[in-house]
Amino acid sequence: MIYNLKHNQNITMLTAEKLCRIIKCELQDIVEFVEEE
Repeated sequence: MIYNLKHNQNITMLTAEKLCRIIKCELQDIVEFVEEE
């Protein structure tokens, strides 16, 4: 997980959820949805 974050690679939603639990934040605090054109 840390490798992917440091290298701007994808993480799963499960990983994002775990990260939020660890740092006590909401998903919308760490995720941005960008539509592809």
